[in-house]
Amino acid sequence: MTARTWQPTDSTPASVLIADAQMLVREGLRTVIEADAAFHVAAEASDGRHALELITRLHPRLAILSMDLDAPPALEVTRHARQVAPETTIVLLTRVDESRFILDGFRAGATGFIRSDVGRTDLLAALRRALAGESVVDLASATNLLKRLAAESELPAHGVPDPLTPRELEILRLVARGQTNREIAERLIVAVGTIKVHVEHILAKLGAADRTQAAVRGVELGIVHADDAVRPRTPH
Repeated sequence: MTARTWQPTDSTPASVLIADAQMLVREGLRTVIEADAAFHVAAEASDGRHALELITRLHPRLAILSMDLDAPPALEVTRHARQVAPETTIVLLTRVDESRFILDGFRAGATGFIRSDVGRTDLLAALRRALAGESVVDLASATNLLKRLAAESELPAHGVPDPLTPRELEILRLVARGQTNREIAERLIVAVGTIKVHVEHILAKLGAADRTQAAVRGVELGIVHADDAVRPRTPH
């Protein structure tokens, strides 16, 4: 099932699930998020089991899952959520630099990571980008991740059943640099709609849920190199 990409002009607020073991954290996030008319906090959970139950029942447009969740942990909840509610965008909330979990998070189906100390403006901007189909991840963490992947020779380089065309490969490398569809279109002198179609084909061929997962998959396959992925778009 492919979900319709949320647009900032949508009249209906995007429903949000907040899952964190600490009540004060949940209340703080709720206060910030509901101050923006584009969002509505539909439910809260204090553990992984309740979070997955709510995702399964409510199918929120966005779920913010703390990496501190247990019973089950956030990554397991994310994997199950992708099966029962594929239209729900998953963003993982981290307390500190947890770059070691980024690859596992993306593979589980998360769209990105947000630090718990992020500012109000950056938080809301990150959530909007996540709902619009963009990946959200700390710049330094993303760069280190992609460079580490490129350097790990033991990573399997399985072939793509439907290989990327030269144009798709060119676009994937620009996506890995964090360029938007509009920026890529201007660079290649084509219509934005054309780039959007190419990106959709790239995601389908690589079995990726979003742009960052496509970049990670490209590095694993050896078709995107570390130098191709040094400027991902991210909140401060």
